[in-house]
Amino acid sequence: MKSIAASLALIMLMASPAAATSTDAFSSSDLSHYTEGGPGNWYVTGGRLAHTYSSNLGSVELVRSADSPAAEADLTLSDGRSNAGLTVLWKDHSNHLWAKLEITPGNPNGRMTIGRRAAGNVKSCLACSGVSLHRGETYHISLEVVDGVATFSATGVTVTFSKAIAYRLTSTDLNAFGSGSKAGVRGKYLFDEDGGGSRWDNLKV
Repeated sequence: MKSIAASLALIMLMASPAAATSTDAFSSSDLSHYTEGGPGNWYVTGGRLAHTYSSNLGSVELVRSADSPAAEADLTLSDGRSNAGLTVLWKDHSNHLWAKLEITPGNPNGRMTIGRRAAGNVKSCLACSGVSLHRGETYHISLEVVDGVATFSATGVTVTFSKAIAYRLTSTDLNAFGSGSKAGVRGKYLFDEDGGGSRWDNLKV
């Protein structure tokens, strides 16, 4: 039987979401209205959002309050390894939904993934490999939840590309972060992954 919290979260997710209403072009270096998840340093450089990684930090997020579980941005992938994307239904660093574009030694031709972090445990819920992403190129990405289904899409801005994947949230997801009310960007750094060279612009939440 679903818990009351999960049921209420499902009702919230099934409501028709409002479109993303606030755009940040990062013309200012002031990020005080955002919440940081995970260690490291978020900053603005050349009118784009970036993150400094100093060690094998794992995942990090930068989020702000959202009226609906939706976010979009222009993401320029690193010239080398990349693991960068978005997060919605962000309750805290240990509980949220995320999606990413990835180019790594294990996925040299690119990978799109929707995943979750529940009670601190990271899981890739749906992944599509070999999608022909290109290093250093810019993609317009979006992640939104409608009627309990998360859709992650990417469209090339500086390269020809268009793909979307979708994942239905489970009761585990809803119990962990169904009440999450923030959204924003997400990156990751590990021995074979590096979102530190990626840049975000025109973030809508």
